[in-house]
Amino acid sequence: MPKSKLIWLVLLTAAVIFFHNVMAYPPKGGFDYLRRTTYSRITSEQFRLPTYAETSEVYDAPAFYFLSGLTARTISAMGRLPFLEALADVRYLTASLGLASFFLWYKIFSYLNPKNKLAAVWFMLFLASVPVFYRAGAMIVSEPLTVFNASLSFYFFITKFLPKPTFKKAVILGLLLGFGLLTRITFFAIIFAISIGVMLVFLQKRQFLTGVKFLTIMSVIILGFSGWFYLGRQGGKLLDFGTVKELYDQMPKHESIRLDFYYYVPFKLLMNYPVRPYLSYPSYLLPIYYADFWGDYWNYFAQSRFGPNEFAAAKAHRESISAARRQYLAWQMQINLIPTLVMVAAFLYCLTTRTLAVFKRRPDRKIIVEFIFCVTVIFIWGSLLAIITKYPGGEGDWIKAQYSLLIVPIYIYCMTVFLFSVLKKIKFIYWPTLVVLFLAIINNFIFSWF
Repeated sequence: MPKSKLIWLVLLTAAVIFFHNVMAYPPKGGFDYLRRTTYSRITSEQFRLPTYAETSEVYDAPAFYFLSGLTARTISAMGRLPFLEALADVRYLTASLGLASFFLWYKIFSYLNPKNKLAAVWFMLFLASVPVFYRAGAMIVSEPLTVFNASLSFYFFITKFLPKPTFKKAVILGLLLGFGLLTRITFFAIIFAISIGVMLVFLQKRQFLTGVKFLTIMSVIILGFSGWFYLGRQGGKLLDFGTVKELYDQMPKHESIRLDFYYYVPFKLLMNYPVRPYLSYPSYLLPIYYADFWGDYWNYFAQSRFGPNEFAAAKAHRESISAARRQYLAWQMQINLIPTLVMVAAFLYCLTTRTLAVFKRRPDRKIIVEFIFCVTVIFIWGSLLAIITKYPGGEGDWIKAQYSLLIVPIYIYCMTVFLFSVLKKIKFIYWPTLVVLFLAIINNFIFSWF
């Protein structure tokens, strides 16, 4: 089958799962539903930011809430629907952004690796199978818009800006980055990484001052676009979440961060009980992230295959779960163990080799791009650790794979490059790995179906 038909088949499969999940999953089932819908209603109806007394979601950037609220009001006016019902229909649009993000990343991979068509198809197939995308697409959350903004920013930077930088393109790039920052604070990581990429390109050309001029233009645009929220509203303190800390201090099981929280992995527990509360008291960073990435650690998405009572029980008590569903989630952890190990090895390979290439010789554009991909991952994880450390919760509430959704395509990119450039040379490892990864892909598509 031609490559283009395979890509459209993967996108069609992803679309069917996305839209099925939107229809099957009640919007009130998503975490922080009331806080998010309140934010959307106030920003779109009263054209102001809410106060903490109205919703504790005030620390989040407003673009998604404002745009989703305006869209819901439009749908409501056209179909005479209540606001909340119309807001639930906005999920079809955010799910579509997930599909667009897959396609943009496929174009990025193909642009950087034009000769390896099989790798491009494999990249698209694995990316579209990751369950956390479909969980985000079924809820009223800002992450799908953030992922789309990140995908579009990277696509423009890589395919339009880098080949021939101009001040006009710098303005467009600044607008894309500024809008992304109004969607999620973690977009700072992409801004930092792309800024490094811009300077590397101009240093390679021995045009340091020109690079500074480009960055100055971009910085002014970003500051003008989003500075009013981060510098004005937060008093210049980017991690000052105000009374949100008071909320966590009041938690009866609030605990200080332990050193082993950051590195310890209770392996048997993770492989057999990857759902709350088993990894929560005491909580551990990596196991909860892993269980939430491949499965459903926070127990919000009980699939219909376990009967209608499973979701009702989870909604009433998040720690309620059937033995069959626990075993199914455990299977998710087990079958995705090898893909995760390959993914980690691939990222470390890309990080090491691209960093050495940048510092030891004049890198080409592909090396620069893959280097800033790695830098983005480091920055995102750094921000995640900073927030978790500053505002620890009793269960590790800030540990959600969805919060770092925008770097998932980078994980898959590194894994695909590693698989087809390094492991392919070692046949007795390459073929078994390929088979296991393909089985995991099929399994994850099935798991993603609510």
